[in-house]
Amino acid sequence: MRKKLSTFLLLITQVLAGQGIVSFDSCLESAVRNHPRGEDKEILEKITENTTLNYNSSWFPELSFNGQITYQSDVIGFEFDSPLQGFDFPTAPKDQYKMYLDLRQTLYDAGRIKKSCEMESIKLQSSLLQTEMEIEVVKSKIIDLYYAVLSLQENIEILSISRNLMMKNQAVVESAVKNGTALISDADLIKVELLNIEQEINNLQQKRISALTMLSSLTGMNLSGKDPLGKTDFAIIDTVLNRKELKLLEQNQKVLELSSDLKQSSRIPVAFAFGQFGYGNPGLNMLKDEFDK
Repeated sequence: MRKKLSTFLLLITQVLAGQGIVSFDSCLESAVRNHPRGEDKEILEKITENTTLNYNSSWFPELSFNGQITYQSDVIGFEFDSPLQGFDFPTAPKDQYKMYLDLRQTLYDAGRIKKSCEMESIKLQSSLLQTEMEIEVVKSKIIDLYYAVLSLQENIEILSISRNLMMKNQAVVESAVKNGTALISDADLIKVELLNIEQEINNLQQKRISALTMLSSLTGMNLSGKDPLGKTDFAIIDTVLNRKELKLLEQNQKVLELSSDLKQSSRIPVAFAFGQFGYGNPGLNMLKDEFDK
């Protein structure tokens, strides 16, 4: 009996080797690749990079250009005549033109920019951890489904062996019945047992197909009842998931602490340096009707 069982398992292994066996690693890789948040890492890193650059740009000099054209119905003037012949008091022009460039440079910000950049970095790590945790949950489901399919697959193989052995016994008993050395009831019992085995195999096949369908939806792979799964050593990811949950709590705590620090630093005065360059008519001398600095 053991020799027959070993021979049958060897034959099954050889048959499966000639087919496209689905590996556990390929299921995990496909699940990560097809996960809705599988590409979040690059997107989140790009958003954080742009946000950090935006914060750091506050240290760059800020330039602004402004222009103004006005016409006034009345301007500064002198209402009495000049005592000197040929000399008139200057009058400001009614149409005035101004162009000026403002420069502002941050000198001290009480550490707001540095803390903001640090908080964005921690938020990124928290988001990446959250994404990894969601993917780990999917991996855990894949492990359960993969193990379930393997178990069903092995049970079907065992029942198939039993069915084949039972069919051989059936042939022997039917021959004995014809020779009068066995009862018809013995042959009937074997038929009933064969029907039970066949029904059990069909039930296991339906469960296997259902499990493969759920596995297909998680991995994005097109798995059918004809696809055998390869045996593997399952990695336990529960401890990994627990460690990530603790790390996520630590990251969130850091974000709260930095938020509190930013709130306190907002009460500290900020130092800026200002400068302005202008050109227009009139210039600084309001009574001089010509373009000047």
